[in-house]
Amino acid sequence: MVAPIRIMDMNFNLFGEIDDYLSLIWTRRWHKPGEVSLHLDLNILYTDTLKEDNLIILGDNVGIIKYIQFATGEEDKDMAESVLIRGLTLSSLVNRRITLPPQGQSHDIVKGSAETVMKHYVKNNCVNPTDIKRRIPRLVVAADLSRGGELTYQSRLKALDLELEQLSLISGLGWDIRPDYESGYFVFDIFEGRDLTQNQTSHNPVIFSIEFDNIRGQTYVSNSLDYKNQAYVGGQGEGVERTIIEVGDNAEGWDRYEVFGDARDVENEELLPSRGKEKLLELAQIQSFESRIDHDSTFKYKKDWDLGDIVTVQNRKWGITLNTRITEITEIYEPDGFKLEATFGNTIPTLTDKIKSEIQAIAPELTR
Repeated sequence: MVAPIRIMDMNFNLFGEIDDYLSLIWTRRWHKPGEVSLHLDLNILYTDTLKEDNLIILGDNVGIIKYIQFATGEEDKDMAESVLIRGLTLSSLVNRRITLPPQGQSHDIVKGSAETVMKHYVKNNCVNPTDIKRRIPRLVVAADLSRGGELTYQSRLKALDLELEQLSLISGLGWDIRPDYESGYFVFDIFEGRDLTQNQTSHNPVIFSIEFDNIRGQTYVSNSLDYKNQAYVGGQGEGVERTIIEVGDNAEGWDRYEVFGDARDVENEELLPSRGKEKLLELAQIQSFESRIDHDSTFKYKKDWDLGDIVTVQNRKWGITLNTRITEITEIYEPDGFKLEATFGNTIPTLTDKIKSEIQAIAPELTR
């Protein structure tokens, strides 16, 4: 028997429980919303409750149904009917909003810790917006603990989920929306991963390695095709009067890879270094370990390690050891067993990611 899931509406009213689906794939992500995919026989109990905007719940995982596909197929002359459900995790609620600047201002500029900045944009655009029609019902923001490094950030007419993803990548902090069933609220909060690497002494170290028999398979990618490490950022002004600043690690010779970032939309020069760091982050070297994890090994999932933790992952035969963050976890539930896959480090951008990045880059010019 597979793990049972519950079906609820957005008011947390329970419709039923399903425990005989064909497959359930749940992808959790640290920097951005995750996804859920459910495949089941159409004729089992409670499939009629699988409607758009209803919730699929498995333990702490909560997904919102956004895609429904019915299908029929002929097998041994008997007509079989199935349904495929896809959805996004609860944190996707913020992708329904963009960042509107305060009235009379061209941008919404905020200075503070990364957590303060992230919660500011959620409060201003989802919880307490000037236009009450923009308010997301029953969404609240947890208390601000001022975690993450100090930064100055500006936003204008950007997709809120993409801004939060960018701030998460810059700071290393994760973010999520989780239900509070007792109060009936959806709670937006920021999360910090633990340092579980082999060099620290505060926690028991977690090392994933083929040699330790806790990894069933690995794929490692090191990609420097788009890599840049020194950014020249151009602010406002023309010709020799234009403000140009440098951001990077000041590498020299063969090791220096330069890029120019146009930041004409930035009115406050204090924000130019932040824009340069964002540009370099988009063009950073990609180092990624994708691993199929033995969930019955010494290290127990969600107890010894979890999404967002920094662990040591290695393959001695390949001569590779990385201390890196767990940025994505895929849970696979099927009748023949449970499988677990994890991504360590930054992942290769998809074509969709690159298109979104380009649109975000030109958006200030389109909306000025």
